[in-house]
Order: sequence, then C-alpha cells, then structure tokens
Amino acid sequence: MHEDRLRALRVLSRIKESALEKVQADMASCMAKEVRLLQEIAEGEREIARQRDEVLPHGIGEDALLLQQSFREWLPDALSEIQSLENQLSSAKQETGECRGRLAAANLELEATADLIRTLEAEDRADRQRKEQNEIDDISRGQFLLRRKIKKRKTIV
Repeated sequence: MHEDRLRALRVLSRIKESALEKVQADMASCMAKEVRLLQEIAEGEREIARQRDEVLPHGIGEDALLLQQSFREWLPDALSEIQSLENQLSSAKQETGECRGRLAAANLELEATADLIRTLEAEDRADRQRKEQNEIDDISRGQFLLRRKIKKRKTIV
C-alpha cells in the first residue's frame, strides 16, 4: 500500500536522527564553551583578589609602593581580560540559545516523521485487516452459496 512512502520516510527518519545527533553535539560544544568561559572568568577574578590581598598587607615602604604601583598597572589589563571573557560568554550564551532552537526544531521534525510513519503503518494494518476480512467474507459467501445450491439440487432430485 504505502511501501514506497514508508521506505522513503524511514530513510528521512534516519537523516533526521543524524541531524539531531549533530545538533546535540553542537549543543554540547556550546555548553562546554560557556562552562570554560565561566571558569576563566572566575579564575581571573580570583587572581585579582589574590593580587590585591598580596599588595594590601605590605603597608608603607618602598617595596610596598612598588607592589602597589605594579598592581595598579596590572589591574586594568586583568579587568580588560575579564571584560573580554564576559563578552565572549555573552556571545556563547546567544549561540547556545540559537542551538537550543535548532535542537527543538530537529526534535520536532524527527517526531513528525515518526508520527507519519506510525500513521501510514496503522493505515496499512487496517487495509490488510479489511482485505483479510473481505476474503473471509467472500469465502463464507461462497460456502453459503455452495450449500444453498447443493440444498436446491437435493430438493429437486
């Protein structure tokens, strides 16, 4: 009945499964990138805190002034690096959101294909059952007519 359509839909389903797996891999990659950036931001913030804690206890003196000057020169670069990482994180989150949309679409496409396959298979089963029932009915009618014919012959004889 629908053999060709079902065969084509099963091929399409395998293609959709492959596409879904690709999007899932992309999603995992996006999420890993976000985690990596969050870790780098946290490490940068910890480094700033460590450096600040190193400079503060030294109080007054030439060494303390040199450490403070060094910290003041280093801090803008460290803050700039953190800002850059935060910008990258923002982009990564946007990319993850887009990937999440592609993932939802891929899931819907695969499910729609599976639903169509199930529908056609159910139609084929119903067609086969109708055909079998018609054959049974034809056999029953044939036997009934044969018995009737035999009965008429007996009454004639």
